[in-house]
Amino acid sequence: DSISGITMLEELRLKPDYRHIPVIMVTANNDVTKVQRIANSNVRDYLVKPIQPQQAAERVKAHLRRLRTSVLVVDDDNAIRALLYNLFIAAGFQTRMAENGFEALDQMRDAAPDIVLLDYQMPGMDGPAVLEAMKGDETLADALVVFLTGKRDVDDVTRALKLGAIDYIVKPCAPQNVLKRCLQVLAAHRDRQRQHI
Repeated sequence: DSISGITMLEELRLKPDYRHIPVIMVTANNDVTKVQRIANSNVRDYLVKPIQPQQAAERVKAHLRRLRTSVLVVDDDNAIRALLYNLFIAAGFQTRMAENGFEALDQMRDAAPDIVLLDYQMPGMDGPAVLEAMKGDETLADALVVFLTGKRDVDDVTRALKLGAIDYIVKPCAPQNVLKRCLQVLAAHRDRQRQHI
């Protein structure tokens, strides 16, 4: 018996060993209901036929880049930390979490991340202190730091950017917008690297 791609994908998602395999669906169907069913099955991306080989190659390359990109989410709020962790995992990134500045630095020294999503206010060691420590460590100095915080005062923003933050997102902010901003930061960083080659 034949099985449709979407049915196979849904069955894969039920098996723990296969749940996190990245899948790009190629389909001739652009029916809104079917596309929504694909999206609900945790597919990384989908392409509607007919597709151009170059377009398909670029989309695959983008997803492979994400699989090689590590993200550290640092926030003392359990709900926000878990939400962002799941968001970046679902988007295909290698993702870790830390609930305070000390834990974040320990994790970073163990394996330096590509991008850090950093809360500003945390007990014990706040975000700016974490960033200062990172800039003083040559193995961490190049990591991209994006602040995600409820602090919206101009002085706070200025301090973060002067310390070396690459972006500053004010809460509340829709999770998808956080992801979008981080993708923009990573794309701009890649462009700068290419210009220096």
